[in-house]
Amino acid sequence: TQWDKDTHRQIAADILENNPGLVLHCGDLTSMGRNLDLWETEFFRPASELLANIPLVAVPGNHEYFGLGPPWFFYWFDRPVNDGWFALEYGNAHFIGLHTGAPFYPGSPQYEWLVQDLESAACREATWRVVFFHEPPFTSTNGHTDNLAAQDHLVPLFEQYGVDVVFSGHSHVYERYFHNGVYYIVTGGAGGYLYTLVADKTPPIREFGLSIHHYCIVDVDPAAGTLRISAIDMTGEIF
Repeated sequence: TQWDKDTHRQIAADILENNPGLVLHCGDLTSMGRNLDLWETEFFRPASELLANIPLVAVPGNHEYFGLGPPWFFYWFDRPVNDGWFALEYGNAHFIGLHTGAPFYPGSPQYEWLVQDLESAACREATWRVVFFHEPPFTSTNGHTDNLAAQDHLVPLFEQYGVDVVFSGHSHVYERYFHNGVYYIVTGGAGGYLYTLVADKTPPIREFGLSIHHYCIVDVDPAAGTLRISAIDMTGEIF
């Protein structure tokens, strides 16, 4: 969401019109998360109607540590400062939120927690396994490139344990990748200035990308056994 409060306000209103059960945010809620006043102008005020009506669950991004003062994200979302990861159940889906600003190499607390959660009955028995975090393992823009640590340490776990889709932010665009049975969606278009897409040079090659302000709707139909992801622009069109 970051700087552009007008874009953030419109997208928040559009999301609310869809009446979702839950809203997920992939990090960088404000431009400088250690500056208290920006939380009011860039996040709480633009999204006030949405926040008053729908639960919002977020993971921290790198901008949560920009500025002076404490990282307020961990105050608003009531989590230990060094533990930004968690899991939750919603319907027949299992959601895992990770913190790419904290260590996630093998042996680290976050990595060991992730393995335990992926092996849990709640995760194994869910129809859908959805992961979201900030810095994408696959992206190709003029602002950011692949997070190689995520490729090395997280992607193999997603493949091993049957994760269905991974959402991330950080790159201010929309991108879709499909790699070894897992979809990777970069959705960073709710208020930060847009990046320019550049050609992929290293597989997996991006299936689709667009530099556009947007949000995604995840529509789970337990009866039909389907999960459908739609990316929607500021005119309300699915692109």
